[in-house]
Amino acid sequence: MSNTLKRVNSWKYSIPITLSDDIEDVDLMSNESNHIIRQLKRIKKSVKNSNLIDDEKNTIDYSLSDIIDKFEFFIELLNGNIHPDDWDDYDFDGNFADMFNNYLTELYDLGDTRVITTNDTIEKFMLINTTRI
Repeated sequence: MSNTLKRVNSWKYSIPITLSDDIEDVDLMSNESNHIIRQLKRIKKSVKNSNLIDDEKNTIDYSLSDIIDKFEFFIELLNGNIHPDDWDDYDFDGNFADMFNNYLTELYDLGDTRVITTNDTIEKFMLINTTRI
């Protein structure tokens, strides 16, 4: 890698997500969480064979795994697979919309990350292309 990195404003990856103005729509949150997980797993697989430098690959792989785990946990809560009596064990107060929005914020933060490639460029990592319904 050279001493001079070129900063570009292109996005390395992109995922579409659909959000509802009805923040209490549990079915939509579940469906969108599953969609996000599928998209992130696809990107995670792609990152392994990408032109990101190795340190970036490792960091992004860890971050993607963490967010995937959080959305999978969220689905478990939504589906009732974790009993409400156990919610305190997970610091969950029963507000699905808040949890979903917190995980989306983490996703947007990851998307805004800049990554270094082997051709000495710094790119934006992931565009979250949001549609509202």
